[in-house]
Amino acid sequence: MASSGRRGRVVRRALGLALLVAALALLGTSVPTAGAASRPLDVEIAIDTTGSMGPSIQQARENARQLIRDLRRIAPNLRVAIVQFRDSTDAPEY
Repeated sequence: MASSGRRGRVVRRALGLALLVAALALLGTSVPTAGAASRPLDVEIAIDTTGSMGPSIQQARENARQLIRDLRRIAPNLRVAIVQFRDSTDAPEY
């Protein structure tokens, strides 16, 4: 079981890094043009909150918070949406 926990952490870190790299790519490395600093960066974080993810949800929450802090350093006008994937039997549905 320890192996699957480690694998989960590695996957979460890889996904976080991929999102950070994508955000950096969107921001580009060129000299900003007029108004570029005020352009918002939209990021959506999706978290699996189904029953099987119970033990990992707190870690995902902490990772999302850190990712948002990191992205705000390079994109002050960051806009974030957080969505969850749920089981079809969870109530309320929405």
